Amino acid sequence: MVYNKKDIGILSLSRPDEYCGYFIKNTQKTTEYYITNKGYIQTKSGRKVCSLKRKYVKEFHTHPKNTLFYPSVKDLLQPLKHINNMQYSQIFGTVYNAQNKSYTVRWTLSHIKKKKKFTQNTDNLQKDLREELKKFYRLTLSKKTGLYKGYQMKKDINKNCSKLANNLSKLIRNATKENYTVNVNVWPSM
Repeated sequence: MVYNKKDIGILSLSRPDEYCGYFIKNTQKTTEYYITNKGYIQTKSGRKVCSLKRKYVKEFHTHPKNTLFYPSVKDLLQPLKHINNMQYSQIFGTVYNAQNKSYTVRWTLSHIKKKKKFTQNTDNLQKDLREELKKFYRLTLSKKTGLYKGYQMKKDINKNCSKLANNLSKLIRNATKENYTVNVNVWPSM
């Protein structure tokens, strides 16, 4: 079955499990999403996460409602480990404003390799990324609700997510010397 970005956003809003799969641009230049798996692997926290049986050049997964709506350190480093020359990964999450209105947030991680194989030690980079994500997390009232302190409008959410995306891109590019970017899009969930 083919889905669009709004369908995938609704899945992240309404389902307790992660979904994952791949996406393509069709001949009309719109993006089509194909779900290949649902979260069956349970984490220590009890959340079910999704694992792809194979790697795709363009892959995605959802972060379900009541979980973090932004990429984890593992999510951010995954495109660097991919074997193809180009890797695009999208993460969909849901965030709420002070009026409990939901927004879908789509993070797109793109990496075009300069080196044949990325073998660099990422310990320091992981530490820096964790610190940057902690700073961003401190803006939220609760990891579980995704509710922002005082953010009233989509533009506020978009502004802060864009700032995080730029900071993460710079950290990864400076540490790895790889062509890596993080972009973000925000739209009302319903």
